[in-house]
Amino acid sequence: MMLILSRITIHAAPSRRLGGFLLLSGILFASAAISPFHHEVFSVCLLKDLFGIPCPGCGITRAFLFLAHGNLRSAMELNVNSVLVFSLVVLLWLNSTFNALTHNEIKIHLTKIESILLVTLAAIATASGWIYNLQRNPWV
Repeated sequence: MMLILSRITIHAAPSRRLGGFLLLSGILFASAAISPFHHEVFSVCLLKDLFGIPCPGCGITRAFLFLAHGNLRSAMELNVNSVLVFSLVVLLWLNSTFNALTHNEIKIHLTKIESILLVTLAAIATASGWIYNLQRNPWV
């Protein structure tokens, strides 16, 4: 535990995340304010619109609506990576809120191996989500 905490630093920084804070706040507010639905009204996915196949992120917008309303199962049906992505959005929002309020920045220092592992895990999650969307997802 001490090793992990020693690699997290907080230092004074100008509040550069106001735009990010407003964008992420809008995403989270809209997720909570809009009623969730399974069937898409229109597609915003260029890959699906141009080639007719869903991308790894297809269904994530509607999944955010379900997550903000506490329906984990429906969110996972729409996009298997939705919980991970929603959690990352919430963490980024917390970080940008902290920066906007305190003018301090939180940095986590990773070793090269940890960075490679993190990128590899993200690639595996993205690929598995895409395979699910291509083969089994009835909602995209």
